[in-house]
Amino acid sequence: MSWTLAKQQATDNILMLEHDGLDFENFTSLAPKLVSVLDARLCDKNWGADRHAWVLEYKDINLLFEFEDYTCCAWLAVAREEEKGILAEIADILA
Repeated sequence: MSWTLAKQQATDNILMLEHDGLDFENFTSLAPKLVSVLDARLCDKNWGADRHAWVLEYKDINLLFEFEDYTCCAWLAVAREEEKGILAEIADILA
């Protein structure tokens, strides 16, 4: 299975994602596939007790790629409101 768009989308500033079997332990092995599909560059990785947070560069725009174990949710978000249009482009790639 690969990364897909979640059926439910929270807002237009966030792109909710799904991957079968995704959990805190396997995020670091599954996430690079999305980075590759988007032809993005991984800039930074952070993690804590129940969350992974990566910073990606996609077409000169910084994206936050996050996973929260408690809710088992993964999403991409833009850092600035005026960049949210790039999420529609990414949604087309993943559709």
